[in-house]
Amino acid sequence: MFACTFEKNRPKKPVQFNNIYVRNIPKSYTKEDIEKIFSKYGAIGSMIVLEPDVKNLEKLPEEKRNQILQHKYAFVCFKEFDSAKKAVNEIPFYKLKDTAYNAKVDELVSLLKINGVEEEHLRRCAVYLIENNEDVKKLSSDANLLKEKIDNFNKLMKENDGVYIIKDKSDRFDACQALKKKERVKRLKALYEKIKKSIKEKYKFCNLYVKNLPDSFTEDKLRELFAKYGEIRSCKTVKKELFTSYLGIKRSTKVFGYVCFFEAGQAREAKMNLHDMVLAGGNNKLFVDSINQNKKDLTILNLR
Repeated sequence: MFACTFEKNRPKKPVQFNNIYVRNIPKSYTKEDIEKIFSKYGAIGSMIVLEPDVKNLEKLPEEKRNQILQHKYAFVCFKEFDSAKKAVNEIPFYKLKDTAYNAKVDELVSLLKINGVEEEHLRRCAVYLIENNEDVKKLSSDANLLKEKIDNFNKLMKENDGVYIIKDKSDRFDACQALKKKERVKRLKALYEKIKKSIKEKYKFCNLYVKNLPDSFTEDKLRELFAKYGEIRSCKTVKKELFTSYLGIKRSTKVFGYVCFFEAGQAREAKMNLHDMVLAGGNNKLFVDSINQNKKDLTILNLR
């Protein structure tokens, strides 16, 4: 039997690991090239470099399958935990060939370091600022603005359990703790569901459903029509063919779409001004309405 004093919300010990999984490795990289990149983080105990199996990718879309087949993946086992942790916290946030991008990351890291960002999140925060188009010079000269952006980043990290999903994964390695496939899929699924729920809550009054669009209406035209009312987060048009009978004879085409603004007020204004409008080339009045969150989820998510 073991007994000790109960401590409410006692912080958990950080998970320790020394084996990491690396993907998005260009096919031209040799084992020696990869070892050279990772060895600067500490002594490597073992490393294995593999190529994806075509048989396991048959169900994927062709574009995604081709992208995977153009790369290798590897398992790198460090002798020390600190080496693996440092590699995971740095490698994914730099590009392989874009030196200007890497210099910008380093510049932001220096700025964030003196403003209290945790060591393991320095490069995550730097990439977060870059992907949100923040101006480095403006952040350097405005301490309040920088603090606001850091607070937003810390809030995001707290909501996503310390994980930042990079939007632009081109020209860079992706590295993380090596896990069994079932465990990795389970973690990713839980994280994406959490992010999806957060985005739904944030933009639940910003989404509009649009129908009675002309047959030739495109996504660009939809964006142009709504852009005058505010900045659009995302928009999409859907074309559906209708049939007259089981013989498959086409009757007509139904075009509808979804528009998501960044601000709820902009969505309301667009709805008030565009509802019942007749567009050139269209026969019916435009129908614009807010998406009811109790109905089937039609929120447009960009979680690539």
